[in-house]
Amino acid sequence: NNSEIKLIVRRVKNDQHQRKIDEIKLKSTPEEIRTLDLIAEKGASSWLTCLPLESLNFTLNRQEWFDAISARYNLSLVGEPLPDQCTCGEDNSIDHAISCKLGGFVNYRHDNVRNMVAPERKWSMG
Repeated sequence: NNSEIKLIVRRVKNDQHQRKIDEIKLKSTPEEIRTLDLIAEKGASSWLTCLPLESLNFTLNRQEWFDAISARYNLSLVGEPLPDQCTCGEDNSIDHAISCKLGGFVNYRHDNVRNMVAPERKWSMG
């Protein structure tokens, strides 16, 4: 049956693909493995293919785009580097800056969500 053959071929390809991923992970550092896992998650690349609609704040300037790519692939930032030390006293990294409540981008992300949702909330409440 043709559909059974297609299913078998798909399984074989998936198995080969998984073996290749496993080989790469064996040669990778824990940080690289984490990066690989994050970029392989379902929907992780959707921001790369969405339409840049200004009305929905789906636009990135040049620096924001480079920052997003740097964070996605765990690369050093292009342009202004992060300071070595965070204001909280910890060593700084992209991961730390994203999650630090004192000197990181938590407030920035919160404000972006608030600014995006607030007009919708006002509109829906009439």
